[in-house]
Amino acid sequence: MKNAKYVLLALIAAAGLLTSGCRNEVDKAIMMLDGDKAQQEEAMGIIAMSAQDPMPRLVKALHDTKKSVRIREKVAMLIGIQGEKSGSDVAVSDLVAALSKSEESVQLAILGALDKTPGKKAIEALRNALSGKSPPPVKKKASELLNAKAAKLVESAEALFGDAAIPKIIELLEEALAINPDNQQVRLKLIGYYSLSGQQDKANEFYDANGAFVRAVKVLGPFPLKPIDHIDPKTSNFSKPAATADGASMKWFDFNDVNESGKIDFRKDSRTRVFRSIFYAGFKINSDEQKTAALNVYVRDKAKIWLNGALLDFPDATNEQEERTLKVKLRKGDNTMLLMLGSMRQSRFSVRVSNPDGGKLDGISYGL
Repeated sequence: MKNAKYVLLALIAAAGLLTSGCRNEVDKAIMMLDGDKAQQEEAMGIIAMSAQDPMPRLVKALHDTKKSVRIREKVAMLIGIQGEKSGSDVAVSDLVAALSKSEESVQLAILGALDKTPGKKAIEALRNALSGKSPPPVKKKASELLNAKAAKLVESAEALFGDAAIPKIIELLEEALAINPDNQQVRLKLIGYYSLSGQQDKANEFYDANGAFVRAVKVLGPFPLKPIDHIDPKTSNFSKPAATADGASMKWFDFNDVNESGKIDFRKDSRTRVFRSIFYAGFKINSDEQKTAALNVYVRDKAKIWLNGALLDFPDATNEQEERTLKVKLRKGDNTMLLMLGSMRQSRFSVRVSNPDGGKLDGISYGL
């Protein structure tokens, strides 16, 4: 009997040791997150009311891939709640570290936690999730969360009015754009207020961030809307009258009424406000050296394009509101660009030159 008593005491001690891994109330509550709804609610209550700081154990559980996906989803949510409650961003680095090695549903939960976490570090982490190698649903979620944060600042800006409020409106919109630089709606609002406040250089800089727009062209026309070349593109010289196909000659004229958005709108000038016609538009690209570039062209109507007299293969538009991009080789010095634009009404178009990846191309300028 005495031996049996010792065995029973040993078993009790062993049981205590076995359960010591879950002796902490937060650890126990974390395991309950895998249960039914009632157990989950009880677990969340235990964690929320714990006398101890639950964050270290929550972070540890988030990184423990042996725990179920459901547990780690709930843990990520709780980390966000704790960060919001405490006003602390100490868990951001742990959330980011767990993001790359988690399942998609856990990643989405981690984004939710980052959204609740205050501070710039959490916003930067969301931006990195948007621009990194995350799955499309994760990128979409990151974009939605960033845009929602930016929208609050835009809403505050739009509640202001009057000339005196413009500097504050610009400040709020700049903050909103810093949250998500890819938000084109915020970008356009900010550009509009830059223009309104007389900061045209800033407006142009924003529009030209991905390649400078052409804002002045030489124009020749009008010609009848017929599928022929009315002039010889190989002999175009904007400073001299052009010989036309019917044996006459015609002078080029300047068109430079172009706003910061780069849209060249032939409705703005009585000389180009001609229905059912063809016009030629030309300019020069000066390059500091021979280089490969991307020519980005938006045009509503039919068009042909020549570079240094050679006809380019201009792709069909998949969307009439989008630019079409051509890869071109620029020689050192002046490069002559010529567009033939045919329209039933009046042409509207834009041209910008960027690097092949769509960013700003250094070492080029435009001229006539």
